[in-house]
Amino acid sequence: MKHLMILTAGICLLMVSLPVMADQAEDEASIRKLRARAIKAWNTKDLDTIEDIYAEDAWVAEGMKVSELLKAVPALYEGEWKEFHIEQLKEIDITFVTPNVAIFMSRQVYSGVFDKQGNLLPSTEVLYKEVFVKRDGKWRGYHWDWRPIEGDPSTQ
Repeated sequence: MKHLMILTAGICLLMVSLPVMADQAEDEASIRKLRARAIKAWNTKDLDTIEDIYAEDAWVAEGMKVSELLKAVPALYEGEWKEFHIEQLKEIDITFVTPNVAIFMSRQVYSGVFDKQGNLLPSTEVLYKEVFVKRDGKWRGYHWDWRPIEGDPSTQ
């Protein structure tokens, strides 16, 4: 009888958690698609799409709002970022802090960046982290940060 009660309780818990697991899988897929869309937009210099991907109050690591960064990007695309390219090497994790807040982590390579003198800088492998928020049923980028991976010769 005890085993039957444990089995019944386990099945009930599983049945309750299945919709949550399905929602999380759907949210993970949405976040992955959004990140792929962002990479494509940065690589093709599609500022309208980039602006659409991020929440109005989104900000980057330096405390700058994304809206402020996007005003500076056209000049960067003409100068230091004229051949800028992002390649995602490996997704590391998507962690849900709450059902409406998730942290995406991956390894990426940034290339095609020039110094002020016009010299092409080496590609840099980075650990990329981005916070996504779900508002009104739609996932949006909220904050991102990246750091060079230690041991990458291009950061020495």
